[in-house]
This record gives sequence, structure tokens and C-alpha cells, in this order.
Amino acid sequence: MITFTLTKPLHRLQGTTRRFAKGEYDVRAEISSRDEIGDLLKTFNYMAKTIESKMEELKDAVRRQEEFTANFAHELKTPMTSIIGYADTLYQKTLSPEEVHQLAGIIMNEGMRLEALSFKLMELVTLRDYGRGIPKEDLQKITEAFYMVDKSRSREEHGAGLGLALAVKIAKLHHTELVYESVAGQGTCVSFMLAKEADDEEEET
Repeated sequence: MITFTLTKPLHRLQGTTRRFAKGEYDVRAEISSRDEIGDLLKTFNYMAKTIESKMEELKDAVRRQEEFTANFAHELKTPMTSIIGYADTLYQKTLSPEEVHQLAGIIMNEGMRLEALSFKLMELVTLRDYGRGIPKEDLQKITEAFYMVDKSRSREEHGAGLGLALAVKIAKLHHTELVYESVAGQGTCVSFMLAKEADDEEEET
């Protein structure tokens, strides 16, 4: 009876953990004691709440990415349509030099618009901050789950040390890895490379 009483909360936690692993991120352990097992259950609930919050952030990030892709595609469509249309006019018809000059000017302007959009897109690729930076001895550990360089500050900001660990998992799903360069007191730079398929061959971009 004593063994059953002591292990019952652990069996319940095991069941809760399995439900959580299946995607029920809102499930929580029932806390019925204030001993070490109670502390363990509290820690699990804190971890579950943090992961649920991160999952919601990821869903929101995916939604924003989809909106960005749709908006960017719309912005590309207008100048591309103009360039193709005016280029086709130049190709199909015999025009006066003045008309050719006018249409060439429109095509050039639309091309410059596309160039400006590409520059804006490039600004969103190379990620850099100019904050506190990360000490060299901590740089290799920052992607470990629950690792925090400044634990006291992270707790004040409600951090749990899961953000970069999740980022690494996401990068692996896209067949790449994150590369961190940081200098304490100067900031951090994070870079990565993605592969695209072209003519059944992968090339880096």
C-alpha cells in the first residue's frame, strides 16, 4: 500500500507525459502533494506550459510567413506582368523609335522595382543583433534544451531555454543548420543556407 501510494502520482505523470507526446499540449499533471514528487509535477507543468507557448509562437510564425509569401508574390506579380506585356509588344509589333524608347523605359522601371524588392528580401535573410552577445564558453551550449547563459535574467524574462533548441530542430527539418557567431558585448549573428531544387538537382542559394 505504501509503495502504491508513493508511485501512484508517477504513474499518473507517465500517462500525462504520453498524452503530451501525442500532441495534447494543454494537458497538465495533477499536483496532490508538496513533497519532491509534487515539485517534479510542478516542473513538468512549467515545462509543458513553456512548450505549449512555444508551439503557439511557431504556429503564429508560420501564419505570418504564409502572409508574407502571399504579399510578396503579389508584389512580384505586378512588375512581372508589366515586363512580360511590354516586352511582348516590342517583340510582336513594329513600333516607332519613340514608342520603343517609351516601352523600354517602362520595362527598365519595372525591372528596377523588382531589384528593389529583391534587396528588401535579402535584408530578411542575414540575422544580426547588437545586444549583449554570448560568451565564447557558452556558445556551444546555447542550443541545448533548457540551457540558459544568464539564468537569473532569463527567469525574469520568463525564458525557459527552449527557443534555440526548437530553432535547431526546425532548421534540421529544412536540411540545414544554424551557424552562430557572437562576441560578448557586441552582439550575435546567426546564418544558414537553404537548398533549392532546379532541374532535379539541388543547388545552394
